This record gives sequence, C-alpha cells and structure tokens, in this order.
Amino acid sequence: MEKRKATYAESVLALLFMVVFVFVGFIAFDLPIELMMILAAGCAGLLARRLGYSWAELEKAISSRITGATPAILIIWVIGIVISTFMFSGSIPMLIYYGIDIVTPQYLFVTSFLLCVVFSTITGTSWGSAGTAGLACMSIAAGFGLPLHITAAAVVCGSIFGDKMSPLSETTNLAAATSGVNLYDHIKSMLWTTGPAALITLVFFYIVGLKTDIGSQGTSDDALAMQAGLAEMFHWSPLLLLPFVIILTGAFMRKPPVPTMLV
Repeated sequence: MEKRKATYAESVLALLFMVVFVFVGFIAFDLPIELMMILAAGCAGLLARRLGYSWAELEKAISSRITGATPAILIIWVIGIVISTFMFSGSIPMLIYYGIDIVTPQYLFVTSFLLCVVFSTITGTSWGSAGTAGLACMSIAAGFGLPLHITAAAVVCGSIFGDKMSPLSETTNLAAATSGVNLYDHIKSMLWTTGPAALITLVFFYIVGLKTDIGSQGTSDDALAMQAGLAEMFHWSPLLLLPFVIILTGAFMRKPPVPTMLV
C-alpha cells in the first residue's frame, strides 16, 4: 500500500481518539486510564495503517519517541534527589526562614508570587515550590488576616511560571524533546508568552495588595513556630546557597540539566 500524509480531518480524528477514550472513558465511566490510553493508541495505529504505514515503521517511530523522551524521564528521576537534598541540607528551609522576616503585609501577594517564581525556576517543580515557599506564604497571610484564596492564587501563579521556564522542569524538557528542539531555545521562545503573562500577573497582585485591608500587623504564630522549628533543626550558613548557585550557573551556561542537578 502506498504511504500518504494524513489529511487535516484524519489528524483531528487521531486527537479525538484520545479525547473520547481518555476523557469520556476515564471521567464519565471511571474506567482505568491505562486501558483508555492503550485503546486510543490502538485506534491511532489503525489510522496509521490506513495511511499505508507498516507495523515495523510504527514500531520504529514509537521507539524514536521513547528515545526522545528519555532525557525528561531522567530529569523526573533526578529531580526527587535534588528536592530532597535541598530540603534535608537546609537550603530551602533557610530561604523560608529569612523570607518570613522580610515579608511585609501590604506586598505579601507580590512577594508570594515572586518567591514561588524563584523557587520553581530553581527547582523546576511547581508542586514542590507550592508545598515549601507557598506553605510559608499561606501561614503569613493567615496571621495578617489577608485573603487566603488570593494568596493561594499568587502561590500557584508563581509556581507554574518556573514549571514552564525552568531547565530542570520535566514538562519543559519533555516538550523540547518530543518536538526535537534545543531545550534552551524552547525556553527562550516561551518568554514571548510567559513573560508578558507574568508581568500582568505581578501588576494585578500589586494592585490587589494595595487595596486590601491588613487585619493585623504581626507575623502569624504558625509562621513564628515554623521559624523556631527550622532554627532548631538547621545551622544557617551562606554555603547553603551554593546548590542554587550551581543550578543557576548551569542554566545560564546552558549546561545539560541532568549533570547539573547531579552536581
């Protein structure tokens, strides 16, 4: 059978297979997500056969895609080591400790956003940033009587920024690998959309912070207790900033992310 390129309708149909099986099957009927993905892939394979591709060719394409995704898989493995090392050594706890001291109520939303931007960019994880720096920001907001839902929004927005723009992010690496482009070129191209969005978000939280009444002027008891607990567990030293310096230096010098994280 002579091979041909898929038409626009056939390309859309391949995507609809995933929508129907994964979303309808998994969400509507609570069927196993793994089974739904296999069925969607099977239908896409049948469509490829209709276009004239043999199983050997499909197998070769699948293998090449898996090979392209390997760097992202390695990052997923290594990022757990990096985050746990940052936490256990005291690098992240030290930033949280001093961050509580420098936060002012009027600019808490802006501070929460920027702090999570820095954390997520350095670590490459949105959930890890929200669960560390974001947790401290939420505690401080509760003590100041500030709206927790707005603080949570600032935390999430800041965390997602780094998850998109960090060279250590598994999703960023996966997107670059599967599309066959250089990782740092991919990040540079995203600046055209992510940069303006981040700037608009920053201005928004700045205006909201100025218009928000401050409920109290003291740091929350939870935040103070967190500081006391961290001070007992760790000995602060400028050396704890060294891991962040290594990560940032590797990113600016465009070094491979996995060796940089291992260092």
